Amino acid sequence: MLIPVEQLSNQKIYDVYRAAFMDPTIDEDGDVKVTIDGVRVFVRFDGDRRMLSMFAIFGLKPTATRLQALELANRFNDQLILVRCCVNTGSRGMYVYLDHWTPVYDGISPEALVTFIRRFKSVAADVGTQDQEDILS
Repeated sequence: MLIPVEQLSNQKIYDVYRAAFMDPTIDEDGDVKVTIDGVRVFVRFDGDRRMLSMFAIFGLKPTATRLQALELANRFNDQLILVRCCVNTGSRGMYVYLDHWTPVYDGISPEALVTFIRRFKSVAADVGTQDQEDILS
């Protein structure tokens, strides 16, 4: 069963993950949040672009320098093809941000949504293996 793009929304994604017993929540920004094996993954549907994005945010220790964070992101990006890793600074300080965008022009099946988040989680979880300086919090 394909969920047509016209019916796709963050609420619909939430419903699919809830039916898959993934214990999703919707955060204050309206993104669907699912924690799998300790990794928080956020999912957002962009209806204007007909794109689905998944992202994970990893905090950094206060002692981490920007250079260390950028080196971590570079090591991670060096081994990846479809996931982007960058360093950003927000209200809570510096963090590592991973994301992936997928087009859903004709829609997406519930099974694909579940597979998609599990695959992204597996990739995102590997950021810890690249943390040679022990800067992730």
